Formats: sequence, C-alpha cells, structure tokens
Amino acid sequence: MNRLLLAAAFALVSLPAVALAADYTDKKSAEWSPEEVDKILKKSPWTIEANVFPAVLKSPDEAAQKPSANLRVAINVAWTSAGIYRNARTRLFKDLTPEQVEEMTRPSDRFYIVSVEAPETLSVLDSIPEAELISNTSLEVDGKKYPLAIFQRPSELKSPLANFFFERGTGIPADAKTAIFKTKAREFSVEAKFKLEKMLWQGKRDLDGELADPTAAEKRRREFQAAILGTDENPGFFRSISDVKVEKRGDKARPWAAYVFYDSTREVPAEGKTTDAHARKREMAMRAGTWSLANGSSLEVVVFVNARTNKAEDYILGPDAEKVSKMAPEGAAAAFKEKLVVADKPKTAPKDDGKKKDEKKPK
Repeated sequence: MNRLLLAAAFALVSLPAVALAADYTDKKSAEWSPEEVDKILKKSPWTIEANVFPAVLKSPDEAAQKPSANLRVAINVAWTSAGIYRNARTRLFKDLTPEQVEEMTRPSDRFYIVSVEAPETLSVLDSIPEAELISNTSLEVDGKKYPLAIFQRPSELKSPLANFFFERGTGIPADAKTAIFKTKAREFSVEAKFKLEKMLWQGKRDLDGELADPTAAEKRRREFQAAILGTDENPGFFRSISDVKVEKRGDKARPWAAYVFYDSTREVPAEGKTTDAHARKREMAMRAGTWSLANGSSLEVVVFVNARTNKAEDYILGPDAEKVSKMAPEGAAAAFKEKLVVADKPKTAPKDDGKKKDEKKPK
C-alpha cells in the first residue's frame, strides 16, 4: 500500500508544470482582451463599486420632477489618473491616432484623479456650491490629506460623471497601504477605500501612469507647464490651471502651439482683492514668450482655453508673446491688450462710404 502511495506521489511530482495564464496586470495594453478591459474599468483594484438609492443622485429639482425607484443602483468610484485605467479607456474607441493615444494616456504629473460615475444621473453634484463640496471631499493616505484642487461637475462633462483632482505634490509614499476617498453632497455620500499595495501594473504601483521616463514630448510639455505656473505665491492660481498642452504644428520655424486650460473662477484671490483674468493671461503670455525665446522662438501661438467648456477663448501669437515678455509692465499691458485675439471672432465687412470704387477692366 505504501509503495502504491509513493508511486502515485512520484507520478504527480513528475507531471510537467502547467503555465498559469498571465494576469491582465502583467500584460501590455495591446494584449488585453475585451473582457479584461471591462474588468479593469469596473472590477479591479482601481475601481470600487458602491450601491446607493437613486434618489440621492438627483438634484432637488430633478427629484421633484419624477419619483425614484426604491431599489439601489451601483455607482463606480475609479482612480482614473492611473495609467492602466487610461490605457483601458482608449480600448473603448476605434481609429485613434497614435497622437490621440499618447495624449489620453500621458502621466498625471500634477494631480491624482478620482472619478465618480452613475448609470443615469449625478445631478446632485451640480446642485451644491463648490466651496461646500471642497469642504466635504477628501483623499486621505495614512493620515495625510491631499487637498482637492479642481472639481469637474457632471454638467461640464455632459455625463453622469464627476472628476475630483487632488494635488499630487511630492506624491504618495511608496510604503503607503491605503487611500480613502470621501465626498458628500446633500443626501449623497460615498466612501471608497483603495488598497494601494494591489494597484500594480507590470510590476510597478500605478497611481498616476508614471511607469517610465517621460517621452521627449512630455518633457517639453512639463517644461512649458512649469513656465506657465511660475512661482506664484497664490495657491489659488494653481487651481485655475487644470491642464497645459503643447502640440506640433506644420510651421517648421515655429512648430509648437500651446494650450492653457484656464478658469479664473477657480482662483481664490487674496483677501480684499479680486481676480483679474485679463492680467493673469498677460502674465502667462509673458512667461510663454520667455520660454519660447529660451527655446529658439519655437512657439507659433498660445491659446487660452476655457477649462469648463473646453473651448478656445482667445490667443496670442508666439512672436507677439515674445515681444510682450521683454517689455516693462506699462508697455506690456497695452501691447498685450492690442495683440490678444478673441477666438472665432466674426469678420466684419468693410464699411461702405458711398464712393464708387475704380474697377480694373480685363485686358
């Protein structure tokens, strides 16, 4: 009997090892199956599901219009600044260009972003003052709180989705175990606990997509971003800039167009002062002009984009920004006012002075 048991045990040990299927966290994004993409976006360490009554997701006006069912619905809380999440999102779109993929998946060097998404409506987050929401929202890691810098409402995103941007600073420590996200608006409240030790992609912890050295394009963008942000002592100014982009254009002499996503209403001015959006844009244009000169006059244009609507408001050409950057404050103010162009400004027809114009006759 003992011999039979030993033989059986030897046979089991001698069987060839069966290779385990690679987990999605060990794969590159191009290798993911559709099922794995869905899992990353809905049931992974980067996503947490919470169940709430649908009534709490509605604004008071929307709740008054139609009653809600008593059954709970699932909302998704996701750590969307992670590279794995961003790469999974790109798989939902067809025919993206390499440039579009690079833009959608670039690392988040300034913010940790947590998103809350509901199946149908999240209008309750449109109905609460931003100051109140900021005081009711937190991201806490091992006792340290990361301040909420920017909040994008569902009405801005035109979707039952809200994005919460927390200042990244020097980053979450490598030995941190847990991050707890909380937010509250009227009767709606959610708490999501992320286990940082499990948020690994290709062997590295992934909270911001910073898994490798930045590309040359990303280094350039960060350099320009640093120039635009400057060393302003007012932290509210940093809140007003949600993003900065640099894209290559067709002009060989001046190949770069820069986009500054700016919202003056997010800036909290010093006591007794108001935010002068025009003056802020002038400061940024001067910084952009200085950067362009330092980089061989490489800027074609600097476009100021409304961060809430994602629409261009106005712009200044690179050569004009460079000229303004070298002027004294008084001259710079006048020159900037003259050179700043309103985006999509309708062209006016020439005035008819009643005089008949001389027409050239064909030869």
